[in-house]
Amino acid sequence: MFETLDDVRKDAQTRLVGAMEDRRSPMHTPVVATADADARVMVLRHFTPWTLRFHTDTRAPKVAVIARNPQIGVLFYDKAEKVQIRVRGLARVESEGAVAPRALACFIVETLFLRKDCMPCR
Repeated sequence: MFETLDDVRKDAQTRLVGAMEDRRSPMHTPVVATADADARVMVLRHFTPWTLRFHTDTRAPKVAVIARNPQIGVLFYDKAEKVQIRVRGLARVESEGAVAPRALACFIVETLFLRKDCMPCR
């Protein structure tokens, strides 16, 4: 068990970097929920503390939902480790720029909040 919230954040950061780098990581495909309570599994394409990047089609319904209300929830889960990471943040969709040409659009979640009551249990 971790002693401080800072320890939890460091552990979460390490796990999310691993999820980004290893496509076999169970945290590589988190559940992402938009403000309309619609949830879907997405592939984590990039992580830098504390920004997540996902790819999406600009025609997807979630793009309009994010435009109206950028609040996002993301749930990462590793069954073998018995660890879940729940984060909330604000999203934006970028369809132009240096990152976007690799996909139809980039779905970027920033200002992530790791809640104190979400400390991993072991």
